Amino acid sequence: MRLIHVITAFFFSLFYLTAFSQFKTKTEYDYLRLINCQQNRTLIKDNLKNSDMVVNRLIATENERYSAYFFNELVNSYIIIGQKELAFFYILVQRSLFPNDSLSVFQENNFMELAFSLNLEKNTTKIYWDKTLSQKIPQSYTDRIILFLELSTELHFKVLTEHIYKIGLILRSKNAQIPAWYQHWEYLTIIGANEKQKQLIIHPDKYPYQPIFNQIEVEYKKKVYRKAIKHFSKVNAKVYAKELIIDYQAQDLSIVEKFDLIIKKAKIRL
Repeated sequence: MRLIHVITAFFFSLFYLTAFSQFKTKTEYDYLRLINCQQNRTLIKDNLKNSDMVVNRLIATENERYSAYFFNELVNSYIIIGQKELAFFYILVQRSLFPNDSLSVFQENNFMELAFSLNLEKNTTKIYWDKTLSQKIPQSYTDRIILFLELSTELHFKVLTEHIYKIGLILRSKNAQIPAWYQHWEYLTIIGANEKQKQLIIHPDKYPYQPIFNQIEVEYKKKVYRKAIKHFSKVNAKVYAKELIIDYQAQDLSIVEKFDLIIKKAKIRL
């Protein structure tokens, strides 16, 4: 799905769900719990689209009585249908944004098993667990979203990209200060960089506020320029694409890269 469609669908669903706030989270929680108890994979899969809309509303509205329990059951749904990456993703959502000590008491074994099944190292798993303990997460809700975004983006699972992006949009809707590393993650996502490339480029603990091309190490910079030029040319953002080309051609280009640049310039002029 193209990101423009993700953004449009996200804001539509957010408006719809906020407008009909009488929707009871407990009802959805009870239904999730029922179909999970039945291990009904068909019903669980059919319900996920509706659950995604509830997810957006709960995260946007920050606090409802049954939010933690809803996310806990959503984790169980994803475990049952074998989507462990999303199960771990939503356990991080629950622990980061809707901490609940009653759930946490019974959650550790499940958390560890999920992390290990995704090939996270023991040390990394412990860090994720400790950072999402209720006594350690930030008091500010927007800071908790930022913590969650940092943890989830560092997993580098392709299947999570769209889900992370939606929660990033919620953070932006709250007029929060967006960390530079997350702005760069968004930029790389928009231009189509893969998770391996993001992993090599983004290091949150080292990030000052500066343009992305000032941040990227030389060995990756030209590749990001090419991806950005290709993307912005494709979406008809020709002025910005031309600006990128000017910066790109100032790099130390190989003969092959110079020839590729001639083709890119020709496409923009068409």
